[in-house]
Amino acid sequence: MPGVAPPADGLVDIGCGTAQQWFDLCAMVGHPEWIDEDSPLSITELANLYADEIYAWVRSHPVDEIRELATAFRIPNAPVANGSNIASLDHFRERGSFVCNARDGFQQPAYPYRMRPAQLREPGPAPGWVSTPRCTRPPA
Repeated sequence: MPGVAPPADGLVDIGCGTAQQWFDLCAMVGHPEWIDEDSPLSITELANLYADEIYAWVRSHPVDEIRELATAFRIPNAPVANGSNIASLDHFRERGSFVCNARDGFQQPAYPYRMRPAQLREPGPAPGWVSTPRCTRPPA
């Protein structure tokens, strides 16, 4: 909860899987009175009960501010990618997932696979063999 939500400037994904994360979300959106450790309701039921207020708060804040607050509260969160922001997301930049199109200069997806020089390990001993050091010569 609340899942994908529409902030003032895009989309953000917020998740609460534990009671502590729910309590922190309540504090983050300015409603600590919603915290009830003895409530018989599940996190999902509580989130549905207060959904209008939560989404109103989300709509009044930008994505970066929500993510910064949620991260500070240790609430799982992520930006939701779209065509205009996907190349700027940290994990795509780190992997080099987008490259400049040589002809027209726009960002395009890079190849979906990565190939580097193989780093192969030496084969292990055959089943039933006692391991011995490699590269030894038999006695003469």
